[in-house]
Amino acid sequence: MRYPCNLIRDLMPLYHDEVASEESIFAVKEHLDECSECRKYYDKMCESDTVEPVSYDEEIEKKAAASYQEVYKKVIKKSCKIVGIIFLTIVGLLLALYIAVIIYLKISAAANWEEHRDISNYGLLDNGKNVLDVFALYESSISGSQLVDRIWPQEIDDSMDVQDYLMIYYCPWDSNYLGYLVVKYNETDFEAEVSRLIEYPSTDYIGRYGAEGFMHYKLLAMQDSSSEFVYALTDGEGTIIYVGMQFPGYSMDIEYEKYVPKEYLPEGLDLSKDNPTRQKAIQRVNETVDK
Repeated sequence: MRYPCNLIRDLMPLYHDEVASEESIFAVKEHLDECSECRKYYDKMCESDTVEPVSYDEEIEKKAAASYQEVYKKVIKKSCKIVGIIFLTIVGLLLALYIAVIIYLKISAAANWEEHRDISNYGLLDNGKNVLDVFALYESSISGSQLVDRIWPQEIDDSMDVQDYLMIYYCPWDSNYLGYLVVKYNETDFEAEVSRLIEYPSTDYIGRYGAEGFMHYKLLAMQDSSSEFVYALTDGEGTIIYVGMQFPGYSMDIEYEKYVPKEYLPEGLDLSKDNPTRQKAIQRVNETVDK
């Protein structure tokens, strides 16, 4: 593994509270993908109301191991060889079964998947969370985060002819969101919505994650960063397509190309673990560690 467990565990409280730097977030997430012990440690941290950093004490672990060895020897001396072997075998099997059940339950609880196509529950997840708030643009201030604007419609009304809708939530370790909405507007509402989107404070996304532009549709508005792409496209004939993707750690855990039609995605977009933006982040982390 690239980073020692002690370093990663010291960073976990910041990672848990979502106040760590992008490099620290990436380093912790990469380590959790590789280290089962740190994943167990992080799961226990998430179950607690108070997150406190706890460092691994090698001396305590050595004393505990030595103490166990002494007890083990006394048991062996006081028991016959056959009884001891049977006893240890049963205990080992039960312990392995217990660990397997705990790991399975934790993974099952963490790996949440929700897929919604019912427009009557527009933007909502089963737990009541509104993904439209995730896709919205916020601005931080002393008083807290303030809503600045939205690309996706805030609600669906009767005048909107919804032709397709999909919203996916997936959380193997961190939350991933993916969705798209296709709406056919009447002439008046189409012009109004195009005007609204054109006035949105769009960002320059070209080059980020290899994105090169759109071949089939005109881009109306774009909000992108190292962890998201939220945008709106149009065919110029009354239809507007809204797309949203938010992901942690410089890559998306959802197979976005499987769910979003290719023509709705920017040409060259790569959100895999080998994408160029992620590789640059790895390089920055390595350079920081080397210093």
